[in-house]
Parts: sequence; C-alpha cells; structure tokens
Amino acid sequence: MTENRIDVVITQEQVDKVLGLFKEIEAALPGLIELTAEQRQSMSRYSEKDLSFILKALAIAERHPEILPPSFNLDEMRRDVNALQSLDSILLSAHRIIGLLEDSRFAASRESQGHERSVYQFLKTHNSLTGKLEDAVNDLAAHFARSKPAKPDKPAGA
Repeated sequence: MTENRIDVVITQEQVDKVLGLFKEIEAALPGLIELTAEQRQSMSRYSEKDLSFILKALAIAERHPEILPPSFNLDEMRRDVNALQSLDSILLSAHRIIGLLEDSRFAASRESQGHERSVYQFLKTHNSLTGKLEDAVNDLAAHFARSKPAKPDKPAGA
C-alpha cells in the first residue's frame, strides 16, 4: 500500500472563500497590470541583485538631487521603488502559498493515481471472473493505450 501523504477535505465553501479572497486581493491593489509577452520581452530583466542597485541609486539621488535633470521625477522613482518592495513582500507570501498548493496538489494527484490503478486492477479481476464489466474495463484501458504514430503513406509506384 502506498504512503498517505495528504489527507485533506476541501469543501466547495472553502474553494469559494479562497477565490473570493483572491478577488479581494486584486481589488485591494487596483494599480496592478498585466503585460503581454511582447511587453515583457521588450523590458530589461530584473533579479534580486538589481534591488540593491536600485536602492543605492535611490539613496544617492535623494542625497544629491542637484545631479538630476529637471525632467527626472524623484517622487515617481520613490513610488516605484516602494511599490517594488511592497510587491516583493506580497509575492514572498504568495509564493509560499502557491508552493503549498502545488505540493498538496502533487501529493493528491499521486495518491489519486494510485487509487485509480487499484480500481483498474480490481475491475479487470472482477471482469475476468464475471465478464460483466467489459465496457468499464475498455473505458479505463483507453487511458493506458499508447498512441502509435501514423505510418506515412507509401508513395505511388514505390
């Protein structure tokens, strides 16, 4: 018998509550945007190393505003840096929750597959004894059937 790694019951009420909380999070952060793939590709990459550089640049700009051209908006830079740090904090927590959800889903899928295979074996055994569940066996067997690549037609005259 396989190890039971997860034993959780998630009700529809709980699912609805969590989905509602996600909607609340989205509503609480009205400035969030969604980028297209092209927009992402056109932007420079960001890594954790970049944050320290950004913070140093902000500190220097605040200490020496005289070096900045009049068109440079230091307040906008502060807002962007503050948003970056706030989003990082939120994402850290979100990634933890996503990790828990993914690990739980992975364990539940593996255990479900173990149960599915047991049912299939019991079904095949019962069908071999009674012959009454051939359609059910064929239905589940279709999942395990390997698809064979189609053979190319032979050219005419070959």
